[in-house]
Amino acid sequence: MRGLYYERLKTWLLVFLVLLSLVLTYFLWTYKPDLMEQDSEAVEVNEIGEEKSIQDVIRPSKIVKHQFGESFMVLETDDPFDEIYQTLLNADLYETNAFPQTDVTTGIEFVFPDRIPMGMFMSLFSQDRQEDEFPLRGVDRVLLYEDEPDNGVKLQVYSSGDKAPFEIPTSFQASDLQRFLDDDTAVPAITVNEPNTDSYILNQENIYIPSGEIAYARQQYSTERVPADDITKTLFPDPQTVRNYRQSNGEFTYTDGTRILNLRDNENFMTYRNSSISDSTNSSTSSIPQTSFDYINNHHGWTNDYVLSRWRESNERESAVYRLFVNNLPVFNFKNSRDSMTIQVEKSGTQTTSYERPLLKLDPTPIDEQNIELQSGVSVLEKLEAAENLDLTNVQDVRVGYEMIDQDNQRGLVTFEPAWYVFTSNSNGWQKVPAEGGANELE
Repeated sequence: MRGLYYERLKTWLLVFLVLLSLVLTYFLWTYKPDLMEQDSEAVEVNEIGEEKSIQDVIRPSKIVKHQFGESFMVLETDDPFDEIYQTLLNADLYETNAFPQTDVTTGIEFVFPDRIPMGMFMSLFSQDRQEDEFPLRGVDRVLLYEDEPDNGVKLQVYSSGDKAPFEIPTSFQASDLQRFLDDDTAVPAITVNEPNTDSYILNQENIYIPSGEIAYARQQYSTERVPADDITKTLFPDPQTVRNYRQSNGEFTYTDGTRILNLRDNENFMTYRNSSISDSTNSSTSSIPQTSFDYINNHHGWTNDYVLSRWRESNERESAVYRLFVNNLPVFNFKNSRDSMTIQVEKSGTQTTSYERPLLKLDPTPIDEQNIELQSGVSVLEKLEAAENLDLTNVQDVRVGYEMIDQDNQRGLVTFEPAWYVFTSNSNGWQKVPAEGGANELE
């Protein structure tokens, strides 16, 4: 009798073990990791730089004063540039008006590098406003001016995608606006594009550049690198599973089988790819500029001053580009035919699939500085007009920036050389305008 009892007990125990094995096998084969949660855990492991605010990374590329029938540029390297913009951000915004004035000839125009999503634009200001209060999808340009009948200062807001500005009364003081307009440090400006006679200044979408010769500082900085260990701890959920090896070209590669990190150019730059794509087709409810900003902020990834410069959205992929700025000027480096001085984040659905960036950290102050006088804006425009392979209708921006020069025999030192740059739609990128000779290589 006792033997029969033990036989039944063993049978039931065997059945239980078989069922448990089937259940565990099912969960093993159907388990799908929450990749967003893994990303969140990964980026919170280590801090490689600083955390920033929206106001730090959303900045105008140009500030232009309009008065007396002429236009004047506030130079990016002059103190009034930051003062004017910060005073605007400190102002309150009131109820919108869909029918702005068309006869405004005096005011201050702010031009942004790319369209700013409406939600991010609103978060630049202190008060809490709902996105549906504003009839535009984003903001390219704004115009600050005084509405003389009621002595109030208003803000016209414009989107190139909507082509219809609207107006917002503000708490900006008329006396501050007049003080900024009276400041004589701004320089005369010309437009690269053909003159536009639209009744709204913002609708003209003018590309402004200083007309005369301007001196900018050539600077040299000491640098340090973000350690490779800090990067792997940030980007890989389990750094213990990461293998690394050195390639024949000298680059270092780190991988856990699904994620791969390449360090190139003396480990000064990195490229990260994540091939583990979630089956979910759900897209984020936030724009790629917002989600990429949050992604970088989560691991305190701002190693110096970066500004949102460009972003793109499609059904399959989204990307945002933040460019390094020094002295309020964008930095370019086309070593090995790559525009390397940017932080680029790419997403598919809710998953971050690509992350490229410099790993250099600049010291707070330069170790050497010398003023360099650049060719005039008039001369630059003449070169663009004479370039055989360049159509001016394809030019989207022209401005002064820095070329970052790093010498292999001077590790830890970089030089920032001021130069003129042009952005064209057909090349979809920036090109340096030659200081000497023609510009036939531009396209």
